[in-house]
Amino acid sequence: LAAVCASGLVAGAFRFVGFLPRSGPERRAALERIAQATDAVVLFESPERTADTLRDIAEISPSRL
Repeated sequence: LAAVCASGLVAGAFRFVGFLPRSGPERRAALERIAQATDAVVLFESPERTADTLRDIAEISPSRL
């Protein structure tokens, strides 16, 4: 919460997701739910998977980034 407030990027409500599933249909489903969210979404990701996660989000919902 402190990081969200300090960032200045979120002006209203946000959804905290935590860690995404690493792979498979559960990951795809989680990313599709994120893409449908109207609030800002905060999630955790390991540094090793950040680039892959951003690519996956861009594929599912390019306007979300």
